[in-house]
Order: sequence, then structure tokens, then C-alpha cells
Amino acid sequence: MGLIPRSRPQLPPLDVRKIVNAKVPVPRHKVTILGIRGYYKDSMGKPGQNDRAVYDDAAFVLLSDRVVAFNFNTDPSAWRDGIATLVTGVWSFVVGWHKLGKKSGHAALRQNGLFTVRRDGRGLQTGEFGINLHRGGENGTSSLGCQTVPPDQWEEFRNLVYSALGVKLNIISIWTGAIKGATVQYVLVDRAEAEKILGRSL
Repeated sequence: MGLIPRSRPQLPPLDVRKIVNAKVPVPRHKVTILGIRGYYKDSMGKPGQNDRAVYDDAAFVLLSDRVVAFNFNTDPSAWRDGIATLVTGVWSFVVGWHKLGKKSGHAALRQNGLFTVRRDGRGLQTGEFGINLHRGGENGTSSLGCQTVPPDQWEEFRNLVYSALGVKLNIISIWTGAIKGATVQYVLVDRAEAEKILGRSL
């Protein structure tokens, strides 16, 4: 089984905006990211199942004048007691450093506000967990509950978002908690919900 699909998601921009508008009728941010969990669930891994440790999800960056698609991961990389999966809903990220204070991290998007996660074997929990949106790995998705982008698409993704927010990459450091005001709206749905909104199969 491949780690990354052979192509990027092919959802028309009007359909992407329809899904987002169904969840957030009035946009609140310059940049909105739509995540669709299980976008490739019928063509990657076990048919009909949203797998872990593969980029079988989809992300769409919505700007005022365009929509850009990326391969994506919305799940933890393994099944393990207590590991977190962000539940579907509308969330907020802010520009900042992934892995604060550690050189092993990088400029990314950090959790902004309370998130609700479902922990394997334990149920739902709401709080601040460091559920970030960051670069994934080449041999795995590198997620303990974070949302991740394949490494060969990461710079394009980050540069697109940062540019739209007017943020320069060189101001983000290992000590940067967050850039005030540089927030991104994140809408996460699963494939079934996206299909229900659109009234058709993806």
C-alpha cells in the first residue's frame, strides 16, 4: 500500500466552498482550510475504511480568489490506548512553531483554543493538547493526533497560508508561541458528511 495517493484531491472549488458554507455560513478568517477525513478510503488501504499512517485524507486551502488542494492526514499514525483523534467540527489554528523550544520542530500552525479529541479506549476529551497542523514524515504521517501534510507538499502549503496571512517565515522561531491575529479557520468533516452536503458521492 502506498503512503501518498498518486494524485491530489480533485474536488471542484464550488463544491469545496459549498461544504465549508454548510458548516460556517459566515467566514471569519482570511484563510479557511477544509479537511475531509477518509477522502481516499475506497482507493487506499482497506476499502471503505479510513486508515491510519497513510495520507488518505484531503485538505483544501480556501482563499478569496482560489482553492488549492493537498494530500493530507487527519488521524494519529497508530492505534494506541489514549492516542488522540481530532473530532469533526470547526476549529482554529494560529501561526507558530511546532514543538516549542525544540530545534527539531518547524514553523507551522498551532492549536488555537480548546479542541475536542477522541482518545483510543477512553472516549472524548476537550482541552489544549498541542494538536497542530505540521509537516508529516516521508515514511509515515508523523502524527500523535496532529493534522499533517506530506513533506513534498509542505512548503507549498505553508507558504500559501503564510502569504495569505501576511506572515514572513523568517520571524517564526523555536520560541514563537503564536503570531497574534494570524489565525486560520479549520473545518474538518468526514467523507460521509461531505457527500451528504453535496448530495452525491466523492
